Amino acid sequence: MIRKIFVPLTGGEGDVAALAVAFTTAQQQRAHVDAALLRFDQRYDPPKLDETLPPGLFEEVATLLADHDAAEHEAARRFEAARLAVAAPLAETAPVAPASPASLGLSARWLGLRPAERIVRDGGLADLLVVGPQSPSDNPRPNAVRRAALMTAGRPLLLAPPNPPPRIGGRVAIAWNGSTGGAQAVAAALPFLSVAESVTALTVKTARTRSIEGERLVDYLAWHGIKASADVLDAGSEPVGATLLRHAGEMGTDLLVMGGYVQNRLQEFLLGGVTGYAFAHAELPILVAR
Repeated sequence: MIRKIFVPLTGGEGDVAALAVAFTTAQQQRAHVDAALLRFDQRYDPPKLDETLPPGLFEEVATLLADHDAAEHEAARRFEAARLAVAAPLAETAPVAPASPASLGLSARWLGLRPAERIVRDGGLADLLVVGPQSPSDNPRPNAVRRAALMTAGRPLLLAPPNPPPRIGGRVAIAWNGSTGGAQAVAAALPFLSVAESVTALTVKTARTRSIEGERLVDYLAWHGIKASADVLDAGSEPVGATLLRHAGEMGTDLLVMGGYVQNRLQEFLLGGVTGYAFAHAELPILVAR
């Protein structure tokens, strides 16, 4: 069940797509959207985390988001335009919020400028994080924010494409190889899968992935009342990520579900492998979990 969505904005053009996808999802799920423009203070100390992160990750984000003053007004304007597009009511903030805010259904709240550690604090207490694509006119900040969001908040991440579809999750494809990351992504996607018109498990044959994996996922989903089918793909000479995206596009997919890392989650996460390729080339929403 998705009740609360957090959108960490970066001030780039990709924020428009991120907000559109967040509010489309919130409208479909009757959920609440919190959005904030990230900033870094000179006094900022990286949060203490249980897991060792790649060297320089938060320093990279800090450098990219340091110049935030001019972006606040534009970020608030973009938020308001996206909110009005789906007629989402503004939610009151504590302490005057209702005792049961879930009763509000679709709602939204602009949090303004927030320290970048809110990726961890707000993201960790959201059911879903939504981030935008990398626009050619942007600096590298969206890529850095994606990595920080998924690796530190520990929550599912929905990546918005440059041109968001009017519906998200009507036709769902699951990139499935039987991995732990893939299983976590499927669990995170259940609110979408349970109401989808079609669900297809896509398994690309490799030396380490058995063709039967897709059928095992179909059986699991049936226990949740979700009817799915399985396709086994042959990548040939093209990258596995390219095969998945091409097939998903041919199917008219409007949501691709996949694990957030492939082999070594710190070395390969969004730096290479299937996930990195999909994030760099996808033209459809991608739901990732780790």
